[in-house]
Amino acid sequence: RRAGDKSPRFKQAKKRFLPSSHTCQLILASLFAVYSSLAKDFSQMSAFGGAQLSCDVAIVGAGLSGLSAAQRLLQARPDLRVLVLEAAEDRVGGRTLTKPVRCADGESRGWCFGGSHMAKSHSRMLQLAKDFGLTVSEQPESAGKNILEIGDTIDRYEGETPNLGTLTLLDLDKGIKSLDKLSKTLMESRPSWTNLDGMTLSKKIEKETWRQATRQCLTAIAEPCFDGEPDRISCLQALRIANSAGGFLALLSDGSELRIEEGAQAVCTALAERIGSDRVLLSRELMQVSATEDEVRLTVRSGEEVTASYAVLTPPLAVLSRIRFSPELPAPKRGLIEAAGSFAASPGWMTSAVTAVLTYPTAFWRSQGCSGDILSHLGSPVPGSAMPVAPIALAGEVTSPDGRQPALMVATGYTTEHSWPNAEARRADILSHLARFFPRPEVDGYVDYVEHDWGASPTGASPLPPGAAVGLCDSTGLLQPTGRLHFAGADFATEWIGTMEGAVQSARERPMRCCGGWRLDSEQYKIH
Repeated sequence: RRAGDKSPRFKQAKKRFLPSSHTCQLILASLFAVYSSLAKDFSQMSAFGGAQLSCDVAIVGAGLSGLSAAQRLLQARPDLRVLVLEAAEDRVGGRTLTKPVRCADGESRGWCFGGSHMAKSHSRMLQLAKDFGLTVSEQPESAGKNILEIGDTIDRYEGETPNLGTLTLLDLDKGIKSLDKLSKTLMESRPSWTNLDGMTLSKKIEKETWRQATRQCLTAIAEPCFDGEPDRISCLQALRIANSAGGFLALLSDGSELRIEEGAQAVCTALAERIGSDRVLLSRELMQVSATEDEVRLTVRSGEEVTASYAVLTPPLAVLSRIRFSPELPAPKRGLIEAAGSFAASPGWMTSAVTAVLTYPTAFWRSQGCSGDILSHLGSPVPGSAMPVAPIALAGEVTSPDGRQPALMVATGYTTEHSWPNAEARRADILSHLARFFPRPEVDGYVDYVEHDWGASPTGASPLPPGAAVGLCDSTGLLQPTGRLHFAGADFATEWIGTMEGAVQSARERPMRCCGGWRLDSEQYKIH
């Protein structure tokens, strides 16, 4: 038909095949929305160099350390192009994790499954909580009897001293004081480092004590403190961790009196929001780092590459062991990372630890005269379980700050080549273990049970075997950058190693050195 033909056939075809004006408006609106989204994505990519992303500083890990490093750098120089690469698909936070758990009133509230508690001396974490308007409350003091289980023996005691008998208590006091003195004077006793690193913590405990009950008690205490079994971890590494907290006694007594009511992960979420969502990239698991004199190129699992002037690596040592470095790191640092990786690859305390939170209608443990605090070491197996020992290593009351939502937190600890066939079997074992201390009907009457398997997470802790920890004690060596690569994180802290405070402390100091080539305007953060 000629243009302009107004025959009925043409009108019918036009009505059939051409959209109405309303439909056209909808199509145009949809196209505009798509264009706007693409334009936003393009502008974000352009800001960092296009499809092959580029930036001034690439930070690996969106936990407390990585996000704190990014915030610090941007505070010092707001125009700095910073990218944070995070392996997780759906969250920031690293070893902090808050999950919703249903409570007795039917509402769900957030509970911490990772790092949660702080000491009053943790000034950096407290300042972050204050900056973001988060509520910090004191952990209520435990009232009632604590429970200590060692093998087939169960002791219920009040206060801080278990009923171990006079001779064992004297031996325990001697052992703790000896470890405390060694940890406090560690940095002044450099000649002894190699010897201390050549033995396990268990071996040192044997040398400092003489009763088997004392050694078992110290082992039960040490496992959660050092994230590893004393018969596998370096004595030097354990003393280094204690030294960073002010001594072995300080490590045992401090660090748990405060908590953030919104959950510790809220700090990471707030940091990420302040940094900007366009700077925090999820689902970027780092696979390879290639460094030259002029730049660093980071390749993630998807094949995407990020080119940066400097890189700050904040994952735990064990996670770093899965990354390929080109050229290879210097031998001492490479050996340290490989040792941590080998340790994590073998069965152990934190390599498959599970944290679970159980909410209840009432705090029934209190009516039993107990605090809810349980410490267990090699408890006898629960009936019907395939595991060689009872599952719980540590438990405690984590009732909401207002006291209205009773809850217990439990952590599994001892693992061998045995494992639970599924989560249901693990939950059954945990409930059976709790029922060893409390009435079964009350234990089974939980409102909700939620767990997190840290063994399946790429953010696990990094204990060290004998022979690998000397370098970490030498702040002039392994803690220093390698070319354009800087290392931070809780494992590289010099204060409160392995804690949230340590993660922030490390991030607030060493990553700023990557700005050494730039003059920063802020006097507060000036780097020369």
